[in-house]
Amino acid sequence: MIYTKYSDCKDCLNRKTQYKPIPPYFPEKPRTGTKIMFIGQDPTIRKKQDRVKCALMLDDDGSQISKWLNEIFTPSQFKQFDIYATNLVKCVLDKVPTDPLVGGIEYLIPFFENCKKYLLEELSLFSPQYVFTLGEPAHQLFISLIEDRNDLKKIRMQDYFTGSFSTKKYGSLSFEYSPLLHIQGYRVAKKYGKVIVNFEKEIQKRFI
Repeated sequence: MIYTKYSDCKDCLNRKTQYKPIPPYFPEKPRTGTKIMFIGQDPTIRKKQDRVKCALMLDDDGSQISKWLNEIFTPSQFKQFDIYATNLVKCVLDKVPTDPLVGGIEYLIPFFENCKKYLLEELSLFSPQYVFTLGEPAHQLFISLIEDRNDLKKIRMQDYFTGSFSTKKYGSLSFEYSPLLHIQGYRVAKKYGKVIVNFEKEIQKRFI
């Protein structure tokens, strides 16, 4: 969609990004189903960085995240969605943010400050009906952006991941929003938590 607008971005050169920005996932032939936007944290992985060809690796049906999302929404339904997947931070970073010694969300914030203008353009241009963020940092930074909330501690995922959706607005755009626990946390919660049960019931009611 608007990858060309950030494909040559140099704003973070002084912050040591390793590779060029990773493009979003957006099929060349858009489907006609529900418009869903998935927002990940960043494309940085520990090994084999060249495997990441686009955001969230949704171009690879065999990737862990593709299988997981198909599992949640069911394969037949997932194929009908008009999907746009992107990341808060567009470039592969020099360090893995989830490493405890790196700093997590605090490490991401300076990069996000440079990338957020692109995320807002993507949101406006795609005009999704539903938006899902994957993981705590993605949720907190996305909500802080669209709601102009500066205290990240007050917008933790546990207050938003209720098993249902909330209506959010950005300019004239209105969409339904829910954060989504990342893969490992989701599977643990699926075994022990009622919120996941409620969430999957809501998914079935709305999408299946």
